[in-house]
Amino acid sequence: MASDNQAAAINDLVETALGNEDIAPLVRYVFENATELASVPVGLELDQEVMAQSGSPAQNAPALQTEASAQGVLTALYSVAEDQGSEIGSICRANADEMAASLQELGTMQTTAAELRARIQDVDAGLNRVGKAYLHHLTDWQEHSSITSSLTHLMQAVSCASKMLRTCSTISSCILSGNLSKAQQLLERTTLQWSSQGSTGLDPPRLNGIVPGRDSLGQSLGQLQPYITGCLDALGVAIQNRAISDINDWLVIVRAAAKELGMKAIKQASVIEQREKALTQQRKSHRLPLASKEDLRAAAAAVANGWLLHQSTGKPEQQHKKQAGKAPPAVATADLDLRHEEEDLLKGIDMTLLHRCIQIHKRMGRLQQFRTYMLDNRRQQLNVDLAAPVNFTEAYQGFIAQVVGFFIVEERVQAGCGEVGEGWQLNSGWEAAVATLKARLETACASFQDPAPLCSLKDFTLLSCTALGQCGYSMAPIKEVLLAARNKFHDVLSGTMTQPAARAVNEDDLHRVDVQSEADVEELQGVLGLALKLDLDSKHQPSAAASLHLPCQAPFTSMVPETMRITHSFVESSIGFVSGLVSSAELVLVARQHRDRMLAKVVVEALQQAVEARGPTGSNPLPRAMQLVTNISTFMHSLPHLDEFTTLAARGDLQAGWHKHTPGSSRRGLPSASAKAVPVVPVVAPASPHLGKKKDSRKQMKVEVSAPSHSLAPHPTQSMTGAVGALAAFQAVQGSSEAQLLRLLGDKASAILEAAKHLNWLPDQPPRTALGHSAYIQDLLPFLKDTLALASRMLPLDAYNRLAHGTFGFLNEWMMNLVTDDVVPAFNMYGLFRLADDLASIQALADASQPAGLAVRMAEVVQTCTLLVTGRLEEVLDPVQQSRKYPAVQLDRLSAVLTKFREIGDKASSSSHHLFGNSKQPASFLKKQTVDQVIRQLQRSPR
Repeated sequence: MASDNQAAAINDLVETALGNEDIAPLVRYVFENATELASVPVGLELDQEVMAQSGSPAQNAPALQTEASAQGVLTALYSVAEDQGSEIGSICRANADEMAASLQELGTMQTTAAELRARIQDVDAGLNRVGKAYLHHLTDWQEHSSITSSLTHLMQAVSCASKMLRTCSTISSCILSGNLSKAQQLLERTTLQWSSQGSTGLDPPRLNGIVPGRDSLGQSLGQLQPYITGCLDALGVAIQNRAISDINDWLVIVRAAAKELGMKAIKQASVIEQREKALTQQRKSHRLPLASKEDLRAAAAAVANGWLLHQSTGKPEQQHKKQAGKAPPAVATADLDLRHEEEDLLKGIDMTLLHRCIQIHKRMGRLQQFRTYMLDNRRQQLNVDLAAPVNFTEAYQGFIAQVVGFFIVEERVQAGCGEVGEGWQLNSGWEAAVATLKARLETACASFQDPAPLCSLKDFTLLSCTALGQCGYSMAPIKEVLLAARNKFHDVLSGTMTQPAARAVNEDDLHRVDVQSEADVEELQGVLGLALKLDLDSKHQPSAAASLHLPCQAPFTSMVPETMRITHSFVESSIGFVSGLVSSAELVLVARQHRDRMLAKVVVEALQQAVEARGPTGSNPLPRAMQLVTNISTFMHSLPHLDEFTTLAARGDLQAGWHKHTPGSSRRGLPSASAKAVPVVPVVAPASPHLGKKKDSRKQMKVEVSAPSHSLAPHPTQSMTGAVGALAAFQAVQGSSEAQLLRLLGDKASAILEAAKHLNWLPDQPPRTALGHSAYIQDLLPFLKDTLALASRMLPLDAYNRLAHGTFGFLNEWMMNLVTDDVVPAFNMYGLFRLADDLASIQALADASQPAGLAVRMAEVVQTCTLLVTGRLEEVLDPVQQSRKYPAVQLDRLSAVLTKFREIGDKASSSSHHLFGNSKQPASFLKKQTVDQVIRQLQRSPR
């Protein structure tokens, strides 16, 4: 029953699928129930016996059920097919007559169609024969028309090609003639026409409505088309090559003319500098006469009428009136010449080639490539120009001029052709040139051993800096090198001055200079600033020649003017080198510094060697030493004048006759000597000491009695406002020379005083005044008188005063050492009496000599001797009495003298002299108990 229901369900499913023309449900049903369908042969019938024989009916039940389902579907399909076949057969049997009639009618229609097809074929054959004839005629006409059109088109193409070739020939002629701008314009226009469609002027034929383009034109021209295109390209390359060739020629011309151009620029800078100096000098020459006129109208009239030149030069007025109608001053003419020279500076360099080449490359779109090419070539030229010459110290002018010319051209290129020159300095060209030039200059400056070529190098380089500075280049690094070389220059310059200065000092015979004429006075006193009298200063004399009786002798020897001339030459050379490197405000200070270094290094060393050198054997060394002192003092007192000379030279006011000035007027605008706030200390010396006669009315030197000084170094004076470094060096050498003079005088005096050591210091009787002084005193006093008289004639006042004080100070020390040392083993009161008489003679000479107060230098030995011979030894223990009567006595030295006096007995016995107890001395003087008591008190008192 279940299988029947299943079969009915399958039949319904099959009918539904066929009715709906959708077999998808049927296929789904089969596949869902046909898992094992592939293993069962189609059409195999299942029976119960097979299922019983399988051995596992429970396990194979699902597979068998599935196979039964598939078989049921097939059965249902077969049944439906049979039903449909039965229906078709019945329909065919019912319509058989109608179908036979239709077939007969179809055969009739086929016969009629065959007849129609035959007739159509005959008509088509006739039409084909007629069409072929017409087609043959049409083809002939088309060929004829095409040939005619092609010939016309080819004639037009040939005409266009001929025109293009003529244009190319014109462009080529322009290139050959150098007219590159016109050639470039023609080439651009022709290339534009050639590259545009239909721009050749052809009238191409129209075939089937199609206008031939560039390709048809190229086909018409054939080989002419690439030829003409190649010609146009070749002409463009030719223009570019010609422009590059022109710019190469321009670069060669520029490099060849760079040195001359640099020289012209440097000369122009020199002309400008000279013009500025001339204008400055002219303004200075106008300043003083105009300042002397209170009324401005009068000053203007003086300038207009020529009185200005008359007042400054002293020419007659009539000469200036004659010159009133002459040409304007030379300064205006120099201005015109200078402007003309500025305009013609780059006259020999044609910038047109560069401008034309820039425009050509700009229109060709190759400006950047040309700029690179240009900069590379200029950089290569600069590298060649910066190559070190074989001998830079000799060829530096050409080297520097080449570099100056190069960068002047670069400045013009940058100013006029910014497309090419823009950023040149940023491309390290200028920095490389500055670094190379600095290295060359530093090496050259270090190698020079002669100041003249070094100064020439500096001047030339500075003018080059001026020329390049006017073009906007920064020249500070180059000026720094020149400024750093000034020490080298001054060292070399000082080295060249050393030998002449040493020769002037060493070869001087120390004979005073003879002044024969007023010209000698003007040179020595006016130019060199040397005092011609010991009691007068040249700068305070209204008229030096009027106060002198010519011929006469100057107080100095030939070494002084010779050395001052050397110094003036040094100053002028120094200012010549430093000017332009420092400001005008610093120039005077720098010139003085280097001058002072030279004076201290060259002049002072030469003088020091002369001081230390020994004089000729057998001659009196004192006059030579005194003359050296006078010469050095003259040097010192000429330093203010040397400062004025340096100032005038630095300001450019130094001219021939600059020292000449009227009384009360100033030199070249400087304050007069009488108007200066700081007085100049005169170089003064006494004419004669006039021992014991009348006093000198000149200024005397103050001496502090409480603290005597033995130093001979000159004290700075208010007049020495300038030359501070040189003044200190001159003070040192003057102190050395005066110390040497005092040593020589001390040696002479010591030789005379040696006799005092061999006197009998234990006499039996007091000295008799009638017999005179000791023998050494009779020799010492004339020696001192003669020496002081000679010193008063040869030495300036300050040096003479120091020598006089030093001489008597030396005698004081020598006498004190005589009574304190063991040179004299013992002395008694009579020996002290004789010493007191000798000291009184020396003191009388000191009182009679100049300056006043010389006897104070003998105070210690005189007061010590007076204390011993008066017998009032206890007064030294009273501070009031000691400070009032014996201020110069040194208590420690007094103790040594008293100790020696107390031990007189022991020392006298060993030298065969009388014993202290046996010596005949006044009983009222210096009791032994008093001496011992004073000694003990002195030993207890603080020193």
